[in-house]
Amino acid sequence: MRAWLKIRRNQALAGGLVVLLLGAGFFFTRGGSAPTIIAPITLPSQPGAGQPTATPSPKHHKSPKSTLVLTGRNPFQCIVCPPEPQSSPSAPSSNGSVNTVSQNGLYAGGATTNVSGHSVTLLSTSRRQGIVRAHVTVDANTYAPTVGQRFATNFKLVSAGGGCARILYGDSSFTLCV
Repeated sequence: MRAWLKIRRNQALAGGLVVLLLGAGFFFTRGGSAPTIIAPITLPSQPGAGQPTATPSPKHHKSPKSTLVLTGRNPFQCIVCPPEPQSSPSAPSSNGSVNTVSQNGLYAGGATTNVSGHSVTLLSTSRRQGIVRAHVTVDANTYAPTVGQRFATNFKLVSAGGGCARILYGDSSFTLCV
């Protein structure tokens, strides 16, 4: 028999012995089966003329618990709020201006928009070897991020294609089209 088999056998025997000893100790230390009698509880009598009465002292009372005030960020308030849609006179219409439409957090404003003081311009979108890129200019710096990549510190390209790109800035997203 190999040495490790002997060790395993000895461990099994020792474990079985421990279980037997614990079981025997449990049955032998339970005590007799005689019912336990509990003495009746007697309440103290009312204090008479000669007995002192207990008076509550103010030092034993705890002060009321203070209210916990948490100051945190409202999860429904955007960290970097998107710009409000503005009218742009790029296309002729009956009144001479076109209003930018905002739906579901997507801000469309043509190829250029102003986001929290940053001028963002979409130059083009391209796909090479399955990798989608958008060429974007932010404050006179040109970037060529792939989908999912961050650029210009706080911007992230979410999707691009067909001449349009969806960009995330903080908690808000906007769409630019060429």
